[in-house]
Amino acid sequence: MPNCTAYAYGRIYEITGEAPKITRGNAGAWYSINKNNGYYSYGQEPKLGAIAVWSGHVAVVEVIDGDTVTCSQSHWRSTYFDTVTFTSGENHFGQKFYGYIYACEDYFASLEEAEAEKNQTYKTESSQYKTINTTTSEHFAGASINTYQANDEEVLYNSPLLQQAIG
Repeated sequence: MPNCTAYAYGRIYEITGEAPKITRGNAGAWYSINKNNGYYSYGQEPKLGAIAVWSGHVAVVEVIDGDTVTCSQSHWRSTYFDTVTFTSGENHFGQKFYGYIYACEDYFASLEEAEAEKNQTYKTESSQYKTINTTTSEHFAGASINTYQANDEEVLYNSPLLQQAIG
């Protein structure tokens, strides 16, 4: 990537699948552009996918280990990207640290929502299976009909394999 802002823009696009809302300005201006336009929430706590902003550089948070943060980044007139590890909140590259822009927060929240919905659907579908407490045997028109009493509901089964599985 030709510079850090182009790299951060592209990396956020890669993560979220959507074009980032910050589309202009140099690296040092990104924090105030975001804050003034209300594009994304922001703060001093590192989060995965956040844009770390210094007075003249931006990078994307890839790994967090306590206060140690690893970001992917590119540089002015560069043809490559690399990673850098630093202590969160500290000045780096000889520049003042401004904070983090949480550009991926909505994307990650939607993933968590989808996962929770998937788990809820599974739980809802799974609830149709009942715990069987007691067994009774009744006769109907000369045939043996087996039933289970479960939570005030009567469950009918007539298969020997089902009987074996349940009983």
